[in-house]
Amino acid sequence: MLLKSTPIVSLSIVFMLVFFIPNSFAQSDTSSIPSWIKNNAGWWADGTIDDDSFIQGIQFLIKEGILIIPQTTQETISDSTEIPSWIKNNADWWADGTIDDDSFIQGIQFLIKEGIIVIEQEQSETESQNPVESTIAPTFESPDMIISTPPKLEEHFSKYIEIFGVPIYATSHVSDAKLLHAANILAQYLDNDADGVPDNLLVLNALHLHDGAIPMFQTEWEYENSDWLDVEESNEYFCFTGLFEEETYPIGEFDASLEEILHLITQCGYAEAYPEIFGENSSSQISKYMDNARGGYFEEIPQSYPRSAWYTYDDETCDYECMITEYFYWALTTILGAQEYRWEDIGDEWELQYKEQVMDIDPDIYNLLTDPQYKLPTVLPDANYSPIQ
Repeated sequence: MLLKSTPIVSLSIVFMLVFFIPNSFAQSDTSSIPSWIKNNAGWWADGTIDDDSFIQGIQFLIKEGILIIPQTTQETISDSTEIPSWIKNNADWWADGTIDDDSFIQGIQFLIKEGIIVIEQEQSETESQNPVESTIAPTFESPDMIISTPPKLEEHFSKYIEIFGVPIYATSHVSDAKLLHAANILAQYLDNDADGVPDNLLVLNALHLHDGAIPMFQTEWEYENSDWLDVEESNEYFCFTGLFEEETYPIGEFDASLEEILHLITQCGYAEAYPEIFGENSSSQISKYMDNARGGYFEEIPQSYPRSAWYTYDDETCDYECMITEYFYWALTTILGAQEYRWEDIGDEWELQYKEQVMDIDPDIYNLLTDPQYKLPTVLPDANYSPIQ
């Protein structure tokens, strides 16, 4: 059950709790800046993002190789994190195209030289002359999987569990076992390598910024007859993706929590963190791949799809944005092995059952969803989250 409303402007700068800062930057005479970072610079310049978040976000983007800066030597360690006004002006002008990339990069290099963006250093015992990556100790704690009472919305839900700051609310009719199952699936999607730290902090931050959550009901009937319907359509609850106990790990049937929880992460995480790549609109990269899979651009469900199409979703209530969410789900879970031997159940919507078919028939989406820079799951969740201690 995909709950959608009007889109909300995304913020991709991460409010970091954990980050890794490289000791030296890519050796390059020129900079390489993805255009979506301009949005972040503009939001910082107009005050939407504060200075500390901007600094921490830039450090994260450098570490991830998303923002490539020419080699810069740190000359001092500053006691102040105050950023000169001219740098913020540069960011504003760069965001609106008044100045070029190199002018913006010069501002970042200034922050590094002045020690406002701090580059920690440490030496290897065996290679003391070689620069190594230093680490600020993670402050994330592995989810404790303890069910408690909700800190809010208690008039609608009586059970609550939080995974890396992303909540699941449940009614009293939802069993603890099914609630914990959903919590484990969410944890495994967010921390797929089970190291105790969420894999993609940009995506996690987007989920936090937009109050992403899972409201869980025992049945569809309970949901449709609940007073939650009176409030869920507000923008405040845009990023609430519903889940029913009856569809969560049912005996002998497909586990719909694999779908609905992934919808939350892609719709309110990836689409918001990487709007040009995963945005739910007709100009994003994933939309182009989806149009190819559908045999053309269709803003609404067509009367019939071209014979060449392999993605033929036909739910009349699903608009173009929703179609992207579903396409993301079908492609990724097929790559992860969730759709094997399910032709009779899925063939009227999605013709690919195996990872190899996605590689062969839809190579563009395969390459995108397996690109390591986006840190998408590589292992299908099994509801047994066991982080490495």
